Amino acid sequence: MLLGLLAFKGSWVVSSNREAGEGYADILVEIDDDDEPMGLVIEVKYARDGDLDASCQEALAQINKRQYGDAFYDEDIEKVLKYGVAVYKDKCKVMCQKVENLS
Repeated sequence: MLLGLLAFKGSWVVSSNREAGEGYADILVEIDDDDEPMGLVIEVKYARDGDLDASCQEALAQINKRQYGDAFYDEDIEKVLKYGVAVYKDKCKVMCQKVENLS
């Protein structure tokens, strides 16, 4: 469902389970904006114990540990938003980190 929502914007390049950094990111989105291209990394976790905060943090930690954002830096996209998404039954929580490559 999330892939369908993201693909609504025709100019966005959306990919799922694509190799990035040191693993496979759940969802990568490349936004080709003339002013400032941007990348989105989305990692989704199911909060088995109902702790949405912990599962969001786990997802963000995985993005950082496995360096999924590097897929964008290799393409000269300096602005990357990292989203940790947690779901439990009918509840959902999203946490975001904004990172700009300073190298």
